[in-house]
Amino acid sequence: MGKDIRHFTPFVRVAADSVHPVPWIIKEHIAKEYEILYVKEGELSVVADSRSYRGLPGDLFLFRPGQSYSIRSVSKQAIRRLYLQFGLERGTGAHEDPSPLPLDSLPIGIQLREPAMFEQKLLDIIHERDQQMLYYEIRTVGMVIELLACLMRERHWQRLPYVHINREVLLKVQQYLYLRADCHVTLDELSCEFCFSKFYLNRMFRDAFQVSPMQYHQQIRLEKAKQAIQLTNRPLTQIAEQFGYPNVHAFSRSFKKKQGVPPSFYRTGNN
Repeated sequence: MGKDIRHFTPFVRVAADSVHPVPWIIKEHIAKEYEILYVKEGELSVVADSRSYRGLPGDLFLFRPGQSYSIRSVSKQAIRRLYLQFGLERGTGAHEDPSPLPLDSLPIGIQLREPAMFEQKLLDIIHERDQQMLYYEIRTVGMVIELLACLMRERHWQRLPYVHINREVLLKVQQYLYLRADCHVTLDELSCEFCFSKFYLNRMFRDAFQVSPMQYHQQIRLEKAKQAIQLTNRPLTQIAEQFGYPNVHAFSRSFKKKQGVPPSFYRTGNN
């Protein structure tokens, strides 16, 4: 099994929003840590690993430790870039493993479908680091993890054209299921609501989120049921009924299969 990025903590060394008058050149440079460069204004020519890339506004580049690259401006307009340099520090549970991190499977140049979202996340990280308010280091860790998760998800969807094209619909399906945790939902209902065949919708959703629509709905129902058990004193029979189970026994079986413990575990305070 490959290394899990959850066992590594990102530590930001540099976070900057900077403007460079043209001509702007970075001669061949070897990245010591991970570096993210987002083109906000202007145009760039990037050479990395003997391959050339064109950098337009909204494009993002990811350089990995030990990777050499060079950059030069190719437009008359000043270059505005958002830049992040960070290391990944090994944490508890991370063992020596020669396999690459999931992050290392990302390409150098990435054309983002929703650049505004990534731009805002980068600006938030830069602002947080510039302000250096109380516990800013802890907050930036979470912000970088969220950025990397979105970046890896974006790349995963880009590799599946039929998912990439229908991503907005799939996100609506996900939201539809989330908001109906206390309802019985079927694949026929989803097919009718979103105008896709059951087979195609099920395949797209599974490829996008690694679970089927019905499995996702089951996860949401059980998670919300767990919250109801923890935060209220309502009987388990009532909670089971609310979340669409025919009886408390069926609810208990599903709950234990997913959570590893019966619903009563969270009611008695043994957690």
